[in-house]
Amino acid sequence: MVPPGVDVYVEGSDQSAQVEFREEPFDVEQAWTLAQGTAYHEAFQDELLRSLGRVLQGWWKCRVCGAIHVGGKGQAPLPANFFGVPVIQVDEEPPESEHLAYGWVSEPEDGCGACSVTQERYARVNSGRSLFSYFEVSFKSSEELPTSGHVDGILEWGEYVYDGDPEIQAEVREMGVEHLEIKTINERGFRFVDPEQYKEPKEGHIVQACPYREALGIERTRFLYLNKGAKKFAGMTAEHRHEWADLWEQILVPLRIVFDTLRMKCWEGPLPPMIPECCKKGRTSFRPKYLCVTPDLCFDEGDCVKCSI
Repeated sequence: MVPPGVDVYVEGSDQSAQVEFREEPFDVEQAWTLAQGTAYHEAFQDELLRSLGRVLQGWWKCRVCGAIHVGGKGQAPLPANFFGVPVIQVDEEPPESEHLAYGWVSEPEDGCGACSVTQERYARVNSGRSLFSYFEVSFKSSEELPTSGHVDGILEWGEYVYDGDPEIQAEVREMGVEHLEIKTINERGFRFVDPEQYKEPKEGHIVQACPYREALGIERTRFLYLNKGAKKFAGMTAEHRHEWADLWEQILVPLRIVFDTLRMKCWEGPLPPMIPECCKKGRTSFRPKYLCVTPDLCFDEGDCVKCSI
């Protein structure tokens, strides 16, 4: 929880977790960048990834009545955007992860369990469009997982069906379950995630994906990079599959420091003065540049959590 009027977010960067306090609205350029990202995400979630059949998993919202179709009930509290909305469980098996309110499922094939509108009927009067829009699975923070978020997608390749060579279908199904992370990127940045030249996704994106994998109980992330400057689809995408089991333990300590900083800032008043080691060369000093997890908070506001790194 964050006090009313204080906009706080934690974001993974290429070097460390950053904390910033935003009290003013986005400017037009920031809003446009976010709008582009949302449009690309929806295009893949609601249209392009549907070509994989039942591989894409998540929660599904009826376009007619707004009911959300989910899997079995989990241990996490109900997400805030569920209140007042009908929830239809299409699967009784609870999720293995304790951080989920409901398990994920493939898109319902027949229709909505709340308003009884069928897929066939809806598609007939809406130019073949699906009755359901993709609704991102969300997870809640806890003491063991001090973060929360929304998942771009879950890919269960065991559901893949291919009418051609059966060996291709078998090979794809062996990929198991993957957490999907969709990243929009400009043309210049896209060159640095080209799998033919770079074997890894961006370091900051790897760090960001760790709590998602931990919350979902999935060991592998598929990064799908989308080039916003591409004129055709053929040059628009780049994919990386990444698995690093030990990384979560490595970032958990600095992540806890970030949240301790937020708690002190929001509830316990001003933080103590910056320590001398951070002030020798300003932001370019070794400590704030490579070790500190809250440099923006320190240098923008002149106080420090004394994180003892």
